[in-house]
Order: sequence, then structure tokens, then C-alpha cells
Amino acid sequence: MCVCQATLLRKNVDHLSNQDVLNLQKALRDVFDDNSTKGFNAIAAYHGYPPQCKDGDRAVACCVHGDLNFPAWHRLLVVQIEQALKEKGLYIGVPYWDWTVELRQLPNLVNQRVFLDSAGGKTRKNAWYQGNIRVGDKTYHTARAVDKRLYQN
Repeated sequence: MCVCQATLLRKNVDHLSNQDVLNLQKALRDVFDDNSTKGFNAIAAYHGYPPQCKDGDRAVACCVHGDLNFPAWHRLLVVQIEQALKEKGLYIGVPYWDWTVELRQLPNLVNQRVFLDSAGGKTRKNAWYQGNIRVGDKTYHTARAVDKRLYQN
């Protein structure tokens, strides 16, 4: 999975155009629907669920949250999702938010259950808010569970 021919522009999530949001929504829905090794389920497994790494005889999450290797591991995770989104036609990278500015709530892109599709004027489920992870023949629903300490100074 190599995106070698173009550099993706990463925009501040607070400065996305309506068209950017529509493109992000469509691309992520397409990644959700992709059952290949480049689809959401495979990338979600790399992040931690379903567990893909082994610890003796049991399957464990492959993530390294809280570890010194976290920054490099997480950057690779973001690159994987950006490459998957680019393969679905997205021309920008995963948006960032400015962590140097006091955070009072998550950005609207990931905080709203639905968004207004300006192309059709209808509300649609926000793919960046929640999704599904398939494990075998079962589907698990993801949801935001934000720790309130995130908003403390």
C-alpha cells in the first residue's frame, strides 16, 4: 500500500470546506465497505480490534498506547488510513486539530452523529463519528467514549 506519486495536504479540521467534509465522508464510507487488507476492518485490527497479535496462546491488541513507540506507531496508523482514503479518491489527508489551542469539545467532523449533505440537502450518518467492525460473522458498533479529562487545563 504505497502512495508515492503525490503528497496529501493535511488541513486543520476547523478550516475544512463543505466539499472537503463531503469528500471525507464518502471516502471513509468506501473504506468501511472495503473488505480487503486495505479496508477499515484490517486497519482497525492494526489499531487494536479485533486483536491480531499473539501473547502466548491468546490474541491481544497490536496497539502500543502508552508506550515509548506510540508516536511512530500512531503515525504509521494515520498513514495507513490516509492511503486507504486516497485509494477511494480523497485528495486531502486526515485532518488535524491544533492541540496548542484549548479544547472544549471534539471537532464537529468527529463529534456530530449526522451531517447535512450539501450535495443533496439530506442528513446522513457521520462516518467519522461511529462505525462498525466485523469480527467473523459478528458486527460490533463503535462509539465515542471521550474521557472528560481531555477538556481539563
